[in-house]
Amino acid sequence: MDDSGRGPPTRPPSSSSPSWDDRSPPRRPVPRAPPLPPLPPGTFEYFATCHPGNEVHLAAELAGPRIKAANVRPGRSGVAFTSPPGEAGSAVMHRANLWSRVGIRVLHVLARGSIAPPRNASGGGDRGGDRLYLFARRAVNWPALLPPGGTLTVDARLGGVTDIATPALACARVRDAVCDAIRDATGARPPPPPPPPPGLPLAATVDLPLLIAADGTDAVTLYRDTSGASLHKRGYRAGGAVHAAALNEAAAAGVLAAAGWAAAAARAGSAATSTTPSSSSHSEPPIVLADPMCGSGTLLIEAALAATQAAPGLFRRTAWPFERWPDHDPRSWAAAKGAAARARVAWEGGVLLGNDTHRPALDLAMRDADRAGVGHMISWSCGPAGGWAPECRPNMVVTNPPWGRRLGGMDSEGRSARAADHGSRRPYADADGELDWDGGGSGASAGQRQEAPGADDLAAAWADLGAFLRSSAAPSTAWVVCGNPAATRALRMRAASKAPLGIGGADARLLRYEVLPPLPPGGGVLNGEGVRVRAGEAAAGL
Repeated sequence: MDDSGRGPPTRPPSSSSPSWDDRSPPRRPVPRAPPLPPLPPGTFEYFATCHPGNEVHLAAELAGPRIKAANVRPGRSGVAFTSPPGEAGSAVMHRANLWSRVGIRVLHVLARGSIAPPRNASGGGDRGGDRLYLFARRAVNWPALLPPGGTLTVDARLGGVTDIATPALACARVRDAVCDAIRDATGARPPPPPPPPPGLPLAATVDLPLLIAADGTDAVTLYRDTSGASLHKRGYRAGGAVHAAALNEAAAAGVLAAAGWAAAAARAGSAATSTTPSSSSHSEPPIVLADPMCGSGTLLIEAALAATQAAPGLFRRTAWPFERWPDHDPRSWAAAKGAAARARVAWEGGVLLGNDTHRPALDLAMRDADRAGVGHMISWSCGPAGGWAPECRPNMVVTNPPWGRRLGGMDSEGRSARAADHGSRRPYADADGELDWDGGGSGASAGQRQEAPGADDLAAAWADLGAFLRSSAAPSTAWVVCGNPAATRALRMRAASKAPLGIGGADARLLRYEVLPPLPPGGGVLNGEGVRVRAGEAAAGL
């Protein structure tokens, strides 16, 4: 990352799926942030990564009262920030790992530099790999960061770097530079890391996970990864099993942030606590959130955790990389965890409702909600969405219906396209081969993925969703995730907004629908199929 606030480059969405129509404006590039002013000694610089489209929500988290980061600057697929003046540089990193719902991982900037070839270079002896080696070797006092016997791994995100053709070459040269520097200082090279346990990437188990990144130029940034495993892996998933089409937790948190869920839940909670029992006994709940196609319940579980102000990082069951670092501040970490544990509150501001046709998925949802401590907050139902008539009428809907494609961009051998780009060196790949550097998009592993539904099944699912919205959720606002514009036609509704969202390599949209009350008898106009609709819907061919 350079001073523009741009982070590690990410693979552009696949262009093989149908494109969104012209009424959906293209995603504007994130503008360059102004350069940082001179920073006081001891200030740490960080970059938190996220799904494309979630930068503004991640920036709000980082600048908010829980994390209290300084110099917050949204970039591409992430947000740059620094430690606040007057506190230990690692304290804000501890809070970011504990509290970020939308973030994927938190990177600590170790060094920046240029590996551009000299202007007078003849092109014979000066190579990009050699220049990268020299930069990495001189960048940091490596023996101070990796104690004797410590292990490391290196990942690379490079684009447009002169004379470095593959990320594997960059990884090898940086690793050689670190190992040679430590050998010269201590007499021994770091040992190779052992294989990680099933379900964890290598970066989660080594002592020093590193990333070298460039974004279209020969300017490079060297990071150490403070998170190890992706932050979307909260820890409340028993055995890691989720529904095959599930959004991962960070993507789900981004959807809820876009819908304004946290603020709405806080207002509802405040209203509930300030209302006397006698005055509220016959009133509707302040807010009713429903997911009519909830799968393994990720959206609802994340909504409940946000409403109760539960820090997602507290659910992690494995150690954090920074706990193994020589410069780790255990007092700061203990204080951050203690404050996070005390922050959780009870919430009685409304009702959370989930429905799905797939009973095994609901069983997973209920089990994981219980593990997260929010099972009592969610009511579950099993059946087709079109026939679901919850006892409390929803006034907010969030859902991720079938798209007709699989998240994660898996190839015919079950490997991620991103993983294939990194050859055999994949420190951020899980045991199933799925890279989780940017959190992927699906919460499911490769072994859990299923074939995409056929066109008839897809149309039926979206027609079911439309039937539920019209019959059981009007009036309300519905937020719907979709990575296939053709799938939305069966909904027969026009989106009020379409926000770009990059998940699982898909050019997805978060669609907002304003669900209006039913037409009065005889109201509206007849469309081409003889169905009464509003005039605007008839003009749009709905």
